[in-house]
Amino acid sequence: MYLVTSFLYFFAGGFVALLMRAELGRPGLQFLSPEHYNQLLTMHGLIMLLLFATPLVFAFANLPNTFPFVYNAWHSWRYGQLALRDDPWGHGNSLEWATSSPPPRHNFIALPRIRSECPAFEMHYPHLIDRLQAEAHTGGRHEPYASELVPGRARARSPRSRPDLSRGSDQGAGRRRRGPSGLRRA
Repeated sequence: MYLVTSFLYFFAGGFVALLMRAELGRPGLQFLSPEHYNQLLTMHGLIMLLLFATPLVFAFANLPNTFPFVYNAWHSWRYGQLALRDDPWGHGNSLEWATSSPPPRHNFIALPRIRSECPAFEMHYPHLIDRLQAEAHTGGRHEPYASELVPGRARARSPRSRPDLSRGSDQGAGRRRRGPSGLRRA
């Protein structure tokens, strides 16, 4: 795409250059005003620098990125299998993978109740539901924390062991508070 755009602007810049050469080709033959000639000179420079050379640099910079794409397309066309199931990878977690492919106009008559994090996966693999719940890593504290494994580091306090100063406990009573200017006040 960069190459096509670059060469289209190359032809536009070349046409502007031909107009300038035609103006300068024969002395006394004037078909452009001096203002138009100056505008063409500026436009030729901008077109050739910004609209031709810059996309050309990016076209050649992006050229190595096309090789993996072309190889993947060729390999998939040559050796790949057709995706004949709704979930070709077999482990989609969200409801997009529970509908047919291509999707119908309306997926569900009524919205299904979502009772878990991965309803489509559980629909395809009901025998793994107990294992998923046993291996769930959401919520709760999982032992050990990294700070408990590194020697010399203080053990992280749980939220329950922090002092609650909102109830008027005496732990902060002897401290002086700082005012808005940063100075201590009694």
